[in-house]
Amino acid sequence: GNKNSGGGAQSGASLDMATLTKQTLKSAQAIRELQHCVADSYMGSSESIVVQNIQTTLKGYHERVRSIRSEGEDKDHDLGPPHLHAFGALIESLVEMTKEESLSKELLGISTSWSGMSVAESDFYVRTCKVEKCFKSTMKRIVLSVGATAVAARWRSTIDRAMKEGGWKRNVGKAPPGAMERNLQRFVDRGAGGKQQ
Repeated sequence: GNKNSGGGAQSGASLDMATLTKQTLKSAQAIRELQHCVADSYMGSSESIVVQNIQTTLKGYHERVRSIRSEGEDKDHDLGPPHLHAFGALIESLVEMTKEESLSKELLGISTSWSGMSVAESDFYVRTCKVEKCFKSTMKRIVLSVGATAVAARWRSTIDRAMKEGGWKRNVGKAPPGAMERNLQRFVDRGAGGKQQ
């Protein structure tokens, strides 16, 4: 009786793990699809001034947040989320590195508008801006998502041109599965194969 009970528990645990793995795999696939729909992704050198400025800016941001919280103040602060600071650093970097005059003027216009916005307004226009690791240590990925407004659409076009002028390559299409997703897929495939046998 105990052996049967134990076997049933193990079988149930295996079933739960298989279900959880499939759900996690579907979530990972959905996230890739969603990111492709709402965000632009660029590949470039990890030594780029864009990467360096964003990372330096975010380091300063997190140090300020830690300082505020260490003083016993309320955990809420008026600095806004980190992606807004990353976007400001991105624009400043593009202004600095862009040589084409008309494009430079457009970037300066974005910078001026951005500096005059409140946190709430800024977050409405820019939803995410971050630097991610790539499969090559010498490369970084910048992921940017702007709001669906006419102004944001113009910003997106200007930034895209400036990124390409700066040597950044815009990724086209949905991103390929990452290491975790590939491992999950192999696990699911092995489970399906075992059932068929």
